[in-house]
Amino acid sequence: MYDIRRPSGLGPSIEEHASIVHPYRVQVPSLPTYRPTSPLPVEILTAILSHLPRLLVPALALLPRDFLCAAQTILYSDLDMRNSRHGDALWVFLVTRRDLTSLTHTLRVPAWPSPQARMYLIPRVLARMDNLRSLTLPSFDIHVVRHHSAFGLRHVEFGDTRLSGQAEAELLTWLDGQTNIVSLHFPSLLDDGDDSSPSTPLPATPTRSRLLSAPTTPGRLSLFPMPPLSPLPPTPTPTQESFTHTAATLLPNLTALHGPPHLIILLAPSRPLIDVSITISMPIYAGFRPTTTLESLPPSVRRLKFVFKSVGKRTEEKTLHSAAVVCPHIEELEIEGEASEDRWCSVVPQFKSLRVLIMQKPGTKTEKQQSLDGRFPLPKRARMRSTSSCIISQSGHSMVLSEKARAARLATACPALVRVVFPNGVEWRRPPPPPPSRSQIAVLSASSPDG
Repeated sequence: MYDIRRPSGLGPSIEEHASIVHPYRVQVPSLPTYRPTSPLPVEILTAILSHLPRLLVPALALLPRDFLCAAQTILYSDLDMRNSRHGDALWVFLVTRRDLTSLTHTLRVPAWPSPQARMYLIPRVLARMDNLRSLTLPSFDIHVVRHHSAFGLRHVEFGDTRLSGQAEAELLTWLDGQTNIVSLHFPSLLDDGDDSSPSTPLPATPTRSRLLSAPTTPGRLSLFPMPPLSPLPPTPTPTQESFTHTAATLLPNLTALHGPPHLIILLAPSRPLIDVSITISMPIYAGFRPTTTLESLPPSVRRLKFVFKSVGKRTEEKTLHSAAVVCPHIEELEIEGEASEDRWCSVVPQFKSLRVLIMQKPGTKTEKQQSLDGRFPLPKRARMRSTSSCIISQSGHSMVLSEKARAARLATACPALVRVVFPNGVEWRRPPPPPPSRSQIAVLSASSPDG
């Protein structure tokens, strides 16, 4: 009835092979210890975020602190008030945040805000921008810039159209000691022989110790207490006897200057200028002397630009002839005026060292437009010389025969010329020399002393 099980003998056999099976048992490794990744340095984050559209950067400031610091560096390092819809509110905010004003390297103010902001806020903000390198203001105002004590400025631009004698003296006094400035631009300043009109005067305002009344717009700050700025002694009015325009501390490193003739004559001598732009608004018959202006330029000048403001074709042509005589080593010449290309191109061959020629009419943009490169046949006379070959770039303009002929004549007359931009946007470029052929390489290698 009962089934008696017999021993199978498996037990002893398993015990015998246990020593063999044990080493091959599956062993699960222990999980690695969690180590949080180290955050990216703020400098690397700033470099990454700088490639994003500027409108997306503020949203990243809501992320962890490292992103906030990187976003603030991008947003406040380059302040352009043209992009601000609430100028006064931004100036009030900057007054209260010195940690942000210390990040600013470039400040552009295209137009003055309200009189209160101009008198109280902007001077205080400028005084706190210790790392400012580039400054653009709608006009020179000694009351605005006199409290900026940092001497790291390198690029300065003022949008004055007129500069009185007193304002000019205050400008020179302020510039004296700004030894790091390398470029000074007055792109709209004109020479008309009238120094009686002041430079954008400030409106009548109370003393600095009063409270600043901001614009009373609903939802805006209506009263902002402003303690007075640190008192400075009144700015003296320099005289010719007490001020030397060639002082060693007045713009000793200036390399780029843009202004009218009288400012060029005043500041150009004894400066290491390389790039000079002259705005000419006075014709020759009214007293303009191109030779006197150009003789004030140092021999280091290599780029020269003339901006003619309705002075007549004769003044333009006389000025170019004087430049060819006084400045024969110019390498880049830019002309903006109303004369014809024929008049300009007739003088250009006198510049034997010229490499770049840019011609444009008033109101046209100087930015290089995206264009297509193509080869165009030159006139038969131009094909006779190898220097006449060229590459023409077009931006929606047709290349006419007269421009081909001008390019050929200029290329022949100016051996160093490599680029010409015509007023209609057509650009000529001299092609690079072809690589040497095998026969030329063989001749050169055979004539070399090591060969």
